[in-house]
Amino acid sequence: MGVTHFLILSNPKSLPHLRFAKSPQGPTYTCQILEYALAADIANSQKRPRCPAEIFKNSPLVVLGGFNGLGEPFKSFVTFFR
Repeated sequence: MGVTHFLILSNPKSLPHLRFAKSPQGPTYTCQILEYALAADIANSQKRPRCPAEIFKNSPLVVLGGFNGLGEPFKSFVTFFR
């Protein structure tokens, strides 16, 4: 199927985790999610929530800037995202 990257979200009893994995033999990174907001929470906080039907026709824009200042310990993690 040609799948090379996995994003695995797990929700144990303590804190949710997000795992980034590259297959077949790439690195795997695990991050704890300390805070998150659901789409429903964001819509409830807006005065006039708007969700047009065509919003889901395009892929989301992901901005991966600001990784240069993380330092040497995160070098392989930054390379993974690039």
